[in-house]
Amino acid sequence: TKPKGTVSVWLNGKTVDSDAYELYIAAKGGVNGKYCAHLFEGFTNLTSINFHDAFHTDYAESMEGMFSRCRKLENLDVSCLETSRVRNMRRMFEDCPVKSLDLSHFDTANVEDMYQMFDSCSKLTSLDLRNFNTSKVTNMGDMFSMTSLLKDLDISSFDTSRVTDMSFMFSFSAVESLDLSHFDTSQLNTISYMFSNNSALHTVDVTGWDTSNVVHMTGTFSDCEALDTISGILSWDTSKVEYHDDFMDEGTRINGKPWEDLFK
Repeated sequence: TKPKGTVSVWLNGKTVDSDAYELYIAAKGGVNGKYCAHLFEGFTNLTSINFHDAFHTDYAESMEGMFSRCRKLENLDVSCLETSRVRNMRRMFEDCPVKSLDLSHFDTANVEDMYQMFDSCSKLTSLDLRNFNTSKVTNMGDMFSMTSLLKDLDISSFDTSRVTDMSFMFSFSAVESLDLSHFDTSQLNTISYMFSNNSALHTVDVTGWDTSNVVHMTGTFSDCEALDTISGILSWDTSKVEYHDDFMDEGTRINGKPWEDLFK
């Protein structure tokens, strides 16, 4: 193919300009995408992907890191991906500057790991997860961390009955309000820094949460400057909590009492 401009690449210890090309992959009947984990990971100059409905992932079991660190990929259509067998979506879109993602067609019934799935998607403003089935997911740590433009998030379909880790789940995000009263938290072990450093968050509803198995609560609500309402927190069971340093900012009070009283 003919070069299409230039890109900067790291070669022999220094940055040099190199020809940029389009990549074409062709195969009779399409391409078998059974092994697609890390497929495009680190393609830092990749600007677009067109699967032409010819990339078949019917037998794929892992999509870990598939588009991770594609730092110029702002638009991505994944409507052709078949995900019914996928068990691992860990870091799938991590550090990818996509502006919107419609994943409403994703069949996630067998997915067990969504750790850092959208972490550091710094340009993401629209995310459609309406039909996500998370009934087998155990890890949601850092899932939406660093989504600094994502103000609205509908996760009302989430089944969290098997989740043990929600640490950093919404940290450094831009989401303004979270109703998590439907979350089944009976298996939770850690929520450390779950909402930390979210300067836009003003209301959180955790009514009905079962925290009887939570051990780690370090920094859960630290540096949440705008947070003024946490519904349901006074009913939390903290009997097994071993780590709760900086749970909230120093001097923060809940119903007129120091937050430290939650752990007495």
